[in-house]
Amino acid sequence: WDRAKDTGGIVFNTSVPNIAAPPSTPTILNDILVENSSIENTSWGGIVLKQYSGDAPGAVATGWGLRTSATDSKYAPFTNVTIQGDYITQNGTAYGSNGMHIDDVRGGLVQDNCVDRVGTSGIEFGYSDQVTAQHNEATGTTVKAGGSDSNGLDTDMGNTNAVAQYNYLHDNG
Repeated sequence: WDRAKDTGGIVFNTSVPNIAAPPSTPTILNDILVENSSIENTSWGGIVLKQYSGDAPGAVATGWGLRTSATDSKYAPFTNVTIQGDYITQNGTAYGSNGMHIDDVRGGLVQDNCVDRVGTSGIEFGYSDQVTAQHNEATGTTVKAGGSDSNGLDTDMGNTNAVAQYNYLHDNG
């Protein structure tokens, strides 16, 4: 129901029954753990987290996923997310983009992962708060699937309190 970035190997996203009349209360996912997984050659992202925002044509915008400020009262992020010990590659497909696309998270830890030859970004945070990426390796990221970036780790739009430390990022575009 949203226009982008919601397909992949392991995907946590939310939706609504009727995009023209969303409910007043969002669905919020809590206590997510993705651990020791191997994800290869997916249609877009390896691991994707995204809260519904209502940005498709004909949809009523909810504000749950695309916050306008650090104190936006409509913002409804997923909480307590840990992604660790995973291997992600998109080396065998022209359609594979991000290794991890982590949107709309409060309280996230991404650690001890290897992201190998993906497109756009190895690990990307968006519209998230209190997130840490540490002890990860991201290598060989190139532009794929119509993307414009080619970086190992991207703290992209709308983040607060994002920490990137002790990562090994090499041979990325």
